[in-house]
Amino acid sequence: MDTDMATQLASAQAELAKRNARIRQLEDIAKNSEATRVKELYEKIVKDVKKDRDQTQQNAAQKIKTLEAEVNKLRQIKTLEDEVSHLRQSTEGPSTATGTPPKPVHTGSNGDGETIPMTRAQIEYSERKYRQLKDESSRQKLQLEILNAQVTVDQPSNQYIIVQWNQLRDQVRQLSLERFNEVKPLDTISEDDGKTLEKLSIHYRTFLNADRMPCYLFRSLIWRLLCDQLFINFSLVWGRQVCDNLNNMGNALWKKGKISQFEFQGWRIHTARLVHKSHDIDESIVDMVAAKIQDVMVRFASGSDALKLHGKIREIVRLAADMGSTFARTKVIPLMTNEPRSDLTHGFQCNENTMNEAGQVIKDGKVSLMITPCLLERDGDEYSLLVKADVVS
Repeated sequence: MDTDMATQLASAQAELAKRNARIRQLEDIAKNSEATRVKELYEKIVKDVKKDRDQTQQNAAQKIKTLEAEVNKLRQIKTLEDEVSHLRQSTEGPSTATGTPPKPVHTGSNGDGETIPMTRAQIEYSERKYRQLKDESSRQKLQLEILNAQVTVDQPSNQYIIVQWNQLRDQVRQLSLERFNEVKPLDTISEDDGKTLEKLSIHYRTFLNADRMPCYLFRSLIWRLLCDQLFINFSLVWGRQVCDNLNNMGNALWKKGKISQFEFQGWRIHTARLVHKSHDIDESIVDMVAAKIQDVMVRFASGSDALKLHGKIREIVRLAADMGSTFARTKVIPLMTNEPRSDLTHGFQCNENTMNEAGQVIKDGKVSLMITPCLLERDGDEYSLLVKADVVS
C-alpha cells in the first residue's frame, strides 16, 4: 500500500515538474515574442516616417523643376518685348485685357531668325502668367527649405554638431575664467572637496596653487558633472518617464547574440528622433541638474553673487540638454577618458590624434588633467574623431 502511494506521489511530482517546465517555456516564448513585436512596430514606424519624408522631398523637388522649366519658357517670351524695335498698328479688334482698341503689335525673334508678332494683350497675359509662376516657384522653394531645415533638425549634420558643441564649450570656458580662476589656499579645501578634485587629477594641489591654472581644474569639474548628470543617459533630457520607458524597451530588445550593436544603435537613433518630434526638453530636469552642479561648484567659486552663478550654470545645463538630445539622435558621443570603454581619466600618455595639449604642469609626458571631452562618431565598434579633447600634461 505504501509502495503504491509512493509511486503515485512520485508520478504526480514528475507531472507537476513537467508542467512547470512547460509554463516557463511558454513564458520565455511570450517574452521573446513581445520584444520582437515591439522591435517590428518601431521599425515600421521609422520606415513609414522616412518614406513620407523622402516622398515629400521628391514631390517638392519635381514640382520646382517643372515650374522652373515653365518660368524659363515664359521668360523667353517676355524678352521679346525688350527686343522690339518697331511698332505697328493692328486691326484685330478690342484688347481682351482692357476692352480698348489693340495697342501696337510687338515683334521679336524666336531664336531661329523667324519674326513673331504679339499683341499687347498677349504680352500682358504672358507677364501675368510669368509673375504667377515665379511666385509659385518661390513658395515651393520656401517649402523645400523648411522641409530641409526640419530634416536637419531631425538628423543633425556633423558640422551642425560641432558648432553646437563649441557654443557649449565656450560657455563653460567663460564661466571658469570669470568665477573659478583664483589661486586657492589648500587649507580652505575640505577633505570631501579634496577627494572630488583628486578624481580629476592627483596633481590638483598644483593646479590650485599655480597662477591662471585653477580655471582648467574647475572647467574639467563642470564637464565631469555634465557627463555624469546628463550625457551618461541621453534620453533623460525628455523627462524621467520617457527615459525609463526607453531604457526598459532597450533592455528588452538588447539580447547579445540576437541583435547586433549596429542594429541596436540604429533602433536607438530612430526611436530618439521620433521622441524628439513629440517631446520638448524637460525644463524640470534642467533645473534639477543645474541645482546639483550649483551645489558642487558654489564651494569653489570666487565672488559672492550665488544667484548670478546659478543663472550661468543653468544656461550651460540648458545648452548641454540640447546637446544630449543631439547625442541621442546621432552616432556622436562625448568621451572624457583616454579611449572608449576605458575608465582612465589621467596618468596615460597624451594621444595627439584625439587630444590638444593646452599646457604642461608635471612634464612627464602623461596627461595630468582632461579639461574637456572629445567628440567621437561611433559606427558599430568603429570610431572617428570630430573634436579633440583639451588636456594638460
